[in-house]
Amino acid sequence: MKINKILSILFISFLMLSSYCLAMEKATDYKLDVTFIPESSSMKANAVIKFADGLAEGIKVFYLHGELEVSSIKIAGEEVKFQQAPVVYAYEYSLIAKQVTFTIEKPLPSAELRIEYAGFFHPSASRSASDYMRIDDDGVFLRAFQYSLWFPIFLEDKTDSYATNFSDVTLSVPEGFKTVFVGEKISETIKDGQNITKWRVSGINLIHLQVTAQRYKVLERENVHIYFYDNEKSQTAAEQIALLVRQLVKYNSKYLKKNAKTDSLFILEMPEYGNISAHNMVGLTSDVFQNINSEEYPKRTLAHELVHPFVSVKVSRDDPLFCLAIEGFPSYFHLLGLRHFSGKEKYNEFMVRVEKWFFKQKESGVDHRGNKLPVEKPFMKMSADDYSTYKDGYILWGKTKLFFNYLLREMGEEKFLVFTSDLVNRDSIKEKEFVSLLEKYLPSKKEQIHTWLYTNDFPEEFKINAGK
Repeated sequence: MKINKILSILFISFLMLSSYCLAMEKATDYKLDVTFIPESSSMKANAVIKFADGLAEGIKVFYLHGELEVSSIKIAGEEVKFQQAPVVYAYEYSLIAKQVTFTIEKPLPSAELRIEYAGFFHPSASRSASDYMRIDDDGVFLRAFQYSLWFPIFLEDKTDSYATNFSDVTLSVPEGFKTVFVGEKISETIKDGQNITKWRVSGINLIHLQVTAQRYKVLERENVHIYFYDNEKSQTAAEQIALLVRQLVKYNSKYLKKNAKTDSLFILEMPEYGNISAHNMVGLTSDVFQNINSEEYPKRTLAHELVHPFVSVKVSRDDPLFCLAIEGFPSYFHLLGLRHFSGKEKYNEFMVRVEKWFFKQKESGVDHRGNKLPVEKPFMKMSADDYSTYKDGYILWGKTKLFFNYLLREMGEEKFLVFTSDLVNRDSIKEKEFVSLLEKYLPSKKEQIHTWLYTNDFPEEFKINAGK
């Protein structure tokens, strides 16, 4: 994108934001009817949205992907005038969103908002290749808030998201494609050359609204649904993945979060960079999917993506615990199930390798590919804006594992599992609560806990074989 275009968009954003105070509404229910058109990289949709207290008087705003255009907004069947313009939006993979504004002249306590919109979803070169969202001949690859705004979002970027309901979602793709959404699949029918699926999901965070459509084959084993590519290697792997998923879910349900959504699980084979976790959906790149039994890395990747809902605890973006909780918790706790099924010896061997990698990277300042690493930061000195920088680096990847492994070693397995359950079964947690919890289970190690969380120090006693 040329610099003058970015500057013009920034100027438009400034004018729109400075001319009035934006009133953000909290949606309580969505009904979506979306038709995806892979051959033209486009979609068209209707959204019906309800709000907790209706719509208050004032200027309202929502955001969509920058290539989408709103054609109509109605309240109680009446057309509403609106304006739409591109704005810079960090939580969209193209970095540009369509900001749509309209005015409510008087309070509407039972208002239901109907929005018609359509447009394109082309690949973006604005950010890293892992922002793989798009619609093209391969299918549909979309995530929601923080990634790609494929339905109206009443949130500024870089703000805390929230949970809401999607009571009626209809997704249409050309026959030959299989669509996977999150939540419960109600039906799937073929009509007029279209594969039409209906879905619903309640209490889901807006960041988890993943939708994928590809030319899939499907394997179903009890409540596990495996969507895979049409080749022998993927089909063989699908059976192995179904078995491993059921084993890990059984363990996670017993020792981690008790009310994680596991009634129906969707495991998808995905293109490069498609290792994702979204509510009851897990995506695995073909390399991971097809090699699930040939090496340990694919198993760890599956376990990591699968564990997210089992360790999800709400943490505010402005809390120092944010980064550690969002990516650090799943980066370690997925190992517990593998440790149980594969054995403590393999787990211990892996942790020794993690420690060696950690120190090598700490000393060299580069990762295993030779790329320069960001400056090391203590866990509790990271801000939410540091998340993308550190989530795949040696801190939230390696040091996190070493930290929780230290806790396991000091507490002993039985006590550590009690601590883990106490931690992940909370609705929310803050930095001070997390520290107090650690001190409750390790009262004699308060100084060491502070060192782990608030410094970059790594004394000898922290090492795996310390004192041996």
